[in-house]
Amino acid sequence: MYAAMFWAAIFIGALIIEFMTQQLVSIWFVPGALVSFILALCKVNIWIQIAVFTIITLICLFGLRGVAKKLLNKAPADPDTNTDLIVGHKVKLLKSVTNESNGEIKVNDIIWTAASEDGQSIEKDSFVIVTAIKGNKLIVKKGE
Repeated sequence: MYAAMFWAAIFIGALIIEFMTQQLVSIWFVPGALVSFILALCKVNIWIQIAVFTIITLICLFGLRGVAKKLLNKAPADPDTNTDLIVGHKVKLLKSVTNESNGEIKVNDIIWTAASEDGQSIEKDSFVIVTAIKGNKLIVKKGE
């Protein structure tokens, strides 16, 4: 009975560590501990339990680690937000842009924070062209 408790503790401990780190550190012990737990409940010799635990853990570690790493390291796709369509728009500045403060512009009924591309001040009611997006700011330059 103590062996079953030992394998249950290994199983639960490995799961807790894995959930805390999420780095594929201890997940490899979980299948081995589970099978050894079942063997302990069936009163199989402790040395067979240890051998089965070791073999299953090594198979999981070396056999599945590469596959798991490959699946987990896939870069998430950038969500398509259509914000790129804003670049190139010519709009009127609602609030002046200076070196000390950002301005505001309205594009497609949304008010955006605007910063000058070259650091120059641009007066309110001037027309500007959106040249880039940096975070939640639109980078603008004075239009013709």
